[in-house]
Order: sequence, then structure tokens, then C-alpha cells
Amino acid sequence: MINLPQYSFVAFGMAVGLPDGARASSIRPRPAQPMVLHYNQYQQRRYRALLDEYETAYQAFRTRQNMSKKTWTGSIIESATSMSYMGGREHLRQTVQTRGFKLK
Repeated sequence: MINLPQYSFVAFGMAVGLPDGARASSIRPRPAQPMVLHYNQYQQRRYRALLDEYETAYQAFRTRQNMSKKTWTGSIIESATSMSYMGGREHLRQTVQTRGFKLK
């Protein structure tokens, strides 16, 4: 589609532009840094304490955006267990090989 030479492939896409003023939108809240950044070892107690707070913010955002009911935890589980979440990325190896790369 974009006429890439052999031994090259698209690694990610980035949308650039302005939001559609006719649609409600806002920036999705992100987990607190201590929830996702751990030094030397995973600190489960710290994570658990922040999870409930983030789930509340995540749900409020989805409600404001008229999105379907879904928990952040449920989204994470789905992304780890469902191929439909991959959106075509399950074919990445084949795509890279088609571009000429020899993978083991």
C-alpha cells in the first residue's frame, strides 16, 4: 500500500491532526506511575492500593465518552487472552518474513 522497499516494514502508526469538534473526546486517564513502574522487584501491595483508584477513573472516563461498560482489569485480561484484541498483529511474523527478513 505504501510501496516499502524490501527489508523494511511499518512498526507503528501515528495519527496527527485535530480532534473532531462534533464528537466528545478527552484524554484517557493513565495509571499512576507507581502502579506500573517498579524498581528491582514487583511491589504487589503498592499496585493493589492504586488499582481501585484507577478503576474508578477508568470507569468515569468510559461513562463520559459513552463507551461500553468495561473494567481496566478486564481489558488487560482480554488483551492477554484474546486474539481478536490483536487487530491483525498476530500476522506480524509472516509480514516481516514477506518483507524479506529471515527469522529463526
